[in-house]
Amino acid sequence: MQKTLRDTLNRILWDRSLRKSDYQIWFVHRPVGLKSVSADEVDRVTRFALVIRGGEVVIPLHRVVKVVHKPSGEEVWCKKQ
Repeated sequence: MQKTLRDTLNRILWDRSLRKSDYQIWFVHRPVGLKSVSADEVDRVTRFALVIRGGEVVIPLHRVVKVVHKPSGEEVWCKKQ
C-alpha cells in the first residue's frame, strides 16, 4: 500500500536520517507543464499545499505528480493515474 503524499513529504522533511536535498518534488505548473522543486526548499506541508520558503509560493498538493530520490532515481511517491 502506498503511503499518502503528506506522509511521504513529512517524513522527508522531519526524519533526520534523510537528506532533504536528495529529494525532488515534481508538480504541474500551469501553463508551463511539469516543474520541480527540491525538498530542502519546502518550508512546511499544510493539509492542502506545500509552502515554499518565504511563504510566497504555495503548491497545491493535488498538483504534485511524483517525489523522486535524486541519487538513485527511484520514485518514492507517484500519483495514481
